[in-house]
Amino acid sequence: FNSKVRSVTVDMGIPSISVKDIPCLIDKEKVINDNIDVNNNVYKVSLVSMGNPHAVMYVDDLNFDISKIGIQFERCSLFPESMNTEFVKVNNRSHLSMRVWERGSGETLACGSGACAVMYASYLNGLCDTKVVVSLLGGKLDIELKDDRIYMSGPTRVCFKGYIEEN
Repeated sequence: FNSKVRSVTVDMGIPSISVKDIPCLIDKEKVINDNIDVNNNVYKVSLVSMGNPHAVMYVDDLNFDISKIGIQFERCSLFPESMNTEFVKVNNRSHLSMRVWERGSGETLACGSGACAVMYASYLNGLCDTKVVVSLLGGKLDIELKDDRIYMSGPTRVCFKGYIEEN
């Protein structure tokens, strides 16, 4: 019989909103839907750590030049370990769409920790329920907050096959 794994769920852990865990050089305990100055521009953001730093901001339209803002957040002196930045459109309480600028990589098709940070920030901002679909350029992920932990589920697919020749 043909037994293939079609989806997988990962326990992504307990998110943190402590600026010490981000880390962030802002004199607050947390930044949730607050204004911050990046390169002399003020943005309303929420900061979340999923073991790596994320700045989440909401937009009405995802069609824009992400590189201009993404690189400014990545290199901002407020974030001594650099920053991943997610731009989010709220479709409804159970569906979010996002684009991501990953530190050191630029825009990528998907970011699992970023999708989890987006869900958690959106939940804290009262924009979504505890279970949502997050649409990224590379596909969709199901993200759920349960017992203070974030669980990420998504499809699997073979993207590479290889063989090792033993001598």
